[in-house]
Amino acid sequence: MKLPKELRQGKKGTAEGKINKNCSVVGCEELAIRSLSKQKWEPYAEKAKLKLVKSRNRNIFLCKEHYKVANKIRKSDEKVLKKNIFTEGNQFRKGSKKSISPWDK
Repeated sequence: MKLPKELRQGKKGTAEGKINKNCSVVGCEELAIRSLSKQKWEPYAEKAKLKLVKSRNRNIFLCKEHYKVANKIRKSDEKVLKKNIFTEGNQFRKGSKKSISPWDK
């Protein structure tokens, strides 16, 4: 697994012009290691009962611990969706589709 730039050993954490962001969770003052799409990740953060700071940014910033919690929720949700896609309306079940040959007519 590849570590984010901030956690790699022997290299500078961020570029010179980049400002370090704090975690977007209310009451957390840790440095953020992830910048995530607000549109995609906000529902997962809410399900994980993380209260986010209101902002106009398109991204939310999460520290290592809060990212771990939100990612667990995301993975479990995607796992359920993946199962439903393959079980509902599956066209490859036995007997669901008959093959038609030119000689059957």
